[in-house]
Amino acid sequence: MNISIGTPPSEILAIADTGSDLIWTQCKPCPQCFKQVAPLFDPAKSSTYKDLACNSRPCITAGSGSCSTNLKCEYSVSYGDRSFSNGNLAIDTLTLGSTTTRPVALPKTIFGCGHDDDGTFGEQATGIVGLGGGDDVSLISQLKSSIDGKFSYCLVPLEASVEQNTSKINFGANGVVSGSGVVSTPLASTGPATFYSLTLEAISVGNNRIAFDSATSEGNIIIDSGTTLTFCPQILLQNWFQQCPVRSKTIT
Repeated sequence: MNISIGTPPSEILAIADTGSDLIWTQCKPCPQCFKQVAPLFDPAKSSTYKDLACNSRPCITAGSGSCSTNLKCEYSVSYGDRSFSNGNLAIDTLTLGSTTTRPVALPKTIFGCGHDDDGTFGEQATGIVGLGGGDDVSLISQLKSSIDGKFSYCLVPLEASVEQNTSKINFGANGVVSGSGVVSTPLASTGPATFYSLTLEAISVGNNRIAFDSATSEGNIIIDSGTTLTFCPQILLQNWFQQCPVRSKTIT
């Protein structure tokens, strides 16, 4: 996801992640960073950059709530694939591109300035844009008053060139998907606010419908754009083996 941070704007390419909240990018100085093609964001060159105080609410809720030796609020985040980022929590102007108007500047956006980062990142990536529903620091939460918590994205095929088309993310009223052939499923209100939870009732494998345990509570799965694989509960596999004993012999 192309966004810009700072004044003047410095463009970064970050992973759009619905399974986490914090927006962060690798910053100078970066003694322990993964390799990236783009230049590191330099907070010293942004006139609107400001480190957050250790007693600020974002520092307490999203940061570690502790201070570095130079009194900067510290944060530490980690992910399911063992990727991680550590650095300073700050505010700066975040700029989003627009298909209908000039770029939209969002002053005083909370983000992480990473100085110790590693994990399964390609060289094109510079960080993560957290699109989760958690309080305070996700892009969606910081835009909440103007977009009513609504957004949607449509991804073009991987083989499509940038010249042909680009994927779009829509916020607010424009994020509502409607029309012929559109189906939807309600989000569950259970679980941590960060996650977009759904209730899984069954999975169909071929002509076999494998029902989920009826005793399972609401909101038993999450939608996570930052996770490659779909993970199923073990009970579904057990039901599959029971319903299809012949096929189970060939499954490894």
